[in-house]
Amino acid sequence: MLNCHENIQTVLSLLFGKAYVYQWLLFHGILRDVRRQFAYIRLFVV
Repeated sequence: MLNCHENIQTVLSLLFGKAYVYQWLLFHGILRDVRRQFAYIRLFVV
C-alpha cells in the first residue's frame, strides 16, 4: 500500500513537472514572439 502510494506521488510529480516545464517554455516562446512582433511593428511604423 505504501509503495503504491509512493509510486502515485512520483507519477503525479513527474506529470506536474512536465506540465510546469511545458508552460514555462510556452510562456517564454510567447514572450519571444511578442518581442519579435514589436520589432516588426517598430520597423513598419518608423
